[in-house]
Amino acid sequence: MTIRFYILPIERNAAQTARGPKYFTWRFDPDPPGIDCPWSMKDYGLMDQAVLCADIAAADHTALAANADVLAIPVNIDTTLNTSARNTARTYLESVNIPAGWVNTGDTYRSVLRSVLGIFFYLQRVTALRGVALDWVEVPLSLQWQQIPASWQSAMTQAATEMGYATSGVTNTTTLRTILKYMADQWTKPIEFGIATL
Repeated sequence: MTIRFYILPIERNAAQTARGPKYFTWRFDPDPPGIDCPWSMKDYGLMDQAVLCADIAAADHTALAANADVLAIPVNIDTTLNTSARNTARTYLESVNIPAGWVNTGDTYRSVLRSVLGIFFYLQRVTALRGVALDWVEVPLSLQWQQIPASWQSAMTQAATEMGYATSGVTNTTTLRTILKYMADQWTKPIEFGIATL
């Protein structure tokens, strides 16, 4: 068994009352069996995407990584991304509405995961305040602050204030993708998964 990180979809049960990681075993799994191993996940607020840490067997990792909707992270998260890895990460993240233009060669996988999770933690608070997931049609990553619906602006400002984040870097023309990275950069605490720490 090896501890590894993945970015993957979250699935919901038929009643839409519970969520868990796609491809893994969880309490209300709608399509068992899944991979049965110790795991811990952090979600993208109410959006159905997650960073998952698993203590996983080699064969299960190989099968999981073969899925197009899974981004598998190398075991050594302190290595740096090359051009191919950067492009893969950017393409995957953008395809699930996680801003990724900032991902670059020379970044470590650890730093990329921490930034992605910083975005997740901020939007966890924002979507909790709103009680709904972001509609990526209504509020795409390219939208400027001045174009974001007032209800979302209010939740975003409140979330930043509650988390102790500065908002001075946000102007009327700042895009949502830039705002999310700006907020992510203000997360400085260790990120605990129980079986690993980032």
